[in-house]
Amino acid sequence: MSLYKIANLDDQIINLKTNLMKYMSNHGFDLSKPIHCLNPAHDDRHPSMSYFVDDGIPKLHCFGCNTSLDVFNCAHILHHKPISGPGFIDDTIVHVAEVVGVKLEMQQMSQEDIHKLTLYNLYKAVAEYIVGQPFNQLQINELDKRAWPPSSLPKLGIGCCNDLEAMREHLKNLGYSTKLLDDNEFSNHRLFSPNNLLFTLYDEYGKPNGFAGRNLVYDGVKDDNGLFIHGPKFINVKKSAIYSKKDSMYLFHLASKKTSNAMYIVEGYADAVTAHIAGFANVCALSMLGISDSQLNMCKRHGIYDVVICLDNDDPGMAKAKDVLDNVLKTVHDLRIRFVFLPHKEVKADDSIVKLKIDPDEYIRDNGIDSFLALPKVDPFTWRLNQYIEDGDEYDPESICLAMIPIVAAEPSSVKRDGMIKELADFTAYSEKAIRDDIDKILNATEQKIRRAKDSIISELVQSLTDNPTGAESILSSAIDKLGGVAKQYESSAFEVSTQVNKLLSIKQYQESENGHVIHDFGPYFRSLKTAWGGDLKQKLILIGGVGNVGDCNL
Repeated sequence: MSLYKIANLDDQIINLKTNLMKYMSNHGFDLSKPIHCLNPAHDDRHPSMSYFVDDGIPKLHCFGCNTSLDVFNCAHILHHKPISGPGFIDDTIVHVAEVVGVKLEMQQMSQEDIHKLTLYNLYKAVAEYIVGQPFNQLQINELDKRAWPPSSLPKLGIGCCNDLEAMREHLKNLGYSTKLLDDNEFSNHRLFSPNNLLFTLYDEYGKPNGFAGRNLVYDGVKDDNGLFIHGPKFINVKKSAIYSKKDSMYLFHLASKKTSNAMYIVEGYADAVTAHIAGFANVCALSMLGISDSQLNMCKRHGIYDVVICLDNDDPGMAKAKDVLDNVLKTVHDLRIRFVFLPHKEVKADDSIVKLKIDPDEYIRDNGIDSFLALPKVDPFTWRLNQYIEDGDEYDPESICLAMIPIVAAEPSSVKRDGMIKELADFTAYSEKAIRDDIDKILNATEQKIRRAKDSIISELVQSLTDNPTGAESILSSAIDKLGGVAKQYESSAFEVSTQVNKLLSIKQYQESENGHVIHDFGPYFRSLKTAWGGDLKQKLILIGGVGNVGDCNL
C-alpha cells in the first residue's frame, strides 16, 4: 500500500466533508427527511437521523442514540472504509473524492504524518462525543456552583463521560481499533470517570489534541503514603505526538481571534471558562505550572503582542512573575507583558478580618468582568526593579543588570526601551552604552540562530538531493517542513513585519499619551510644515519632498 499526503490536506478534508449531501444522494439516501440511523449498534425502527450543519460542516445526527457522523464516518459504515491509519488516506479519502467528483493532488506521506492525522481525527471524535453527553447530578452541582449554563459549554469543549465502555463502543463503531484507543488514554478510567468534568484541550488552530479532568470528589485528604485518597484535583493528559503542555494554552484558539484588546493569560481552566461565559473571550489558560517561551512565541505567531498575565497575589504568584521576567524573556522579544495580581478576599471571622486567596473564576463571579478588567496592570520593568528593593537582600549591580536587560530587550517600543536603559543605568551605576550593547546582542542573537538553522537545513537538502536525486519530491517536502519549523520556533524576529508594525504602534501610543507629548519647532523656514503638523494628526499623511540625492530628511 502506498502512503500519500494531499496538498493542503486540511482544506481538502473540509472540502470533502461539505459534500456529505452529494455522497449520500449517490448512495440512494434522501436527506431532505429523516433516515434510519446508520449506527450499527442502534436498532432504529423509526427514522431518527437527520441532516444538519455544525460550524459549516454537514453531518448526520441521530436524536435516538446521539450519534453524529460526517462523510468519512458514513463511508466507514456503508462501505467499511478505514477511519484511521494509512487506509484513511489511500482508501477512504480517495473513495469519497471519487464519489463526489473531487480531484485530489497526491504526494508521498510519511508514517508520522499518517499517525498524527489519525490521532487528530480520533481526538475530534471523542471531543464531539463528550460534549453531547448528559451531565450527572455531581457535575450539575459543579456547574451550578460556578454559574456555567450547560448551553455555553459545548463551544468551550466541556463535557463528560459517565460510561467509558459506551464511549469506546461508539469509537469502535466509527472505525477506531481497540489498540489505538488503548494506546491513547481512552481506556483511562481515572480520566473518563463520572466523577470528572472534562475539558477538551486544543492546539493553537483549534484542533482537539487532549483532555483534562477536574475531579469533583477531590478533598485534599491524603493517606499514610502521601497519596490523595479520592484522587488528585486534576487528571491531566500525557505528552503525545500531537500534544505538549509547554506548547499549549486552553482556549487559545478562541482567544487569538479576539485580539482588539490585550490577551489575558490565567492559570486555571475554570478561570478562562468563567471569563468567556461572562463575555470576555480574550483569555486563555495555562496547561502547566509555569509559562514557557513557546507559549509566548505562540502569541506572536497569531499577531498578539500585548499580553496580560494574571497571577495569584501570594508568594508562588510572585515567584512565577519573577521566573517569566528572569528566564522566559531571555528568548522572547518584542512582546509587551504586564501583570495583574489579584487582591485577597476579605472575610469576617469572629471579630477579625481574614484575607483569603482568590482566583479569577471566583473574582469574576463575585465582582463581574468589568471589575476584573479594571484591576491595575503592573509594568514588569518597574515591578521587577522594585522587587530588588523589597526583597531586602544585597544584590550586586551586575546581577541586577543581567536580570533586567532581557526585560528591557522584550519591550517592543524603542522609545520606552530608551527610558528603561536610562533608569537602569541610574539604578546600577553602569553606563547606558554598556547596557545598550548587551541589549543589542540579545536582539541580534535570534537573527543569527535563524540564519544558522536555515543554513543547516539547506546544506542537508543539497547533500540529500546529491545522494538520492530520485527522491527529490520527498526530500524537498521534508526540507520545507523543517524550514516551517524554524519559522514557527523563531517567529519573533526583530525584523518581522508584524513586529515592526507593533513597534510603530507602540511608539505612536507613547507619543500620543499626555506624558509623551512633544511640541515640534521647525523654525521660520517651514511654515507650511508647521501648519500641517498642528492639530489632530490622526489619519493625516504628510509628504515631505526634496530634490534628488539630498539624503534623508531628519526632523
